[in-house]
Amino acid sequence: MVVYMSHLDRYRLFLAALERFDGSDVVGRLWTDDVQFRELPNLLVPAGRVRSRAQALEGLGMAPKVLSAQRYEVRRVVEQGDTLAVELGWTGTLKVPLGKTPAGGALKATFAAFVTFREGLICHQSNFDCYEPF
Repeated sequence: MVVYMSHLDRYRLFLAALERFDGSDVVGRLWTDDVQFRELPNLLVPAGRVRSRAQALEGLGMAPKVLSAQRYEVRRVVEQGDTLAVELGWTGTLKVPLGKTPAGGALKATFAAFVTFREGLICHQSNFDCYEPF
């Protein structure tokens, strides 16, 4: 029996894996080999950056070193063909202090992500991350 998963279903799997800090096991299976992640300038990455699959997996491995938990809330989704436009709320609990936010404190952000799929896998994502002051 073949089970159909929508792009949004797959993206929700991706977010759930991020919340569990499950980088390589689950997340890697949801990406194409040539996936590219583009992060526009924001408070944490002022110059912005583009990451390959290997670089993104490496970055995911850093998250549990600075966060004890993170949660994503899907607020709004627009789907057109193989592209999702997603508005997300994000809360991360810090293991280490950042700016005026102490260890144990929460970072909050609203993200807009444009996610493109190829053959059911994420092949490109552009993020516009708007962090609340920390």
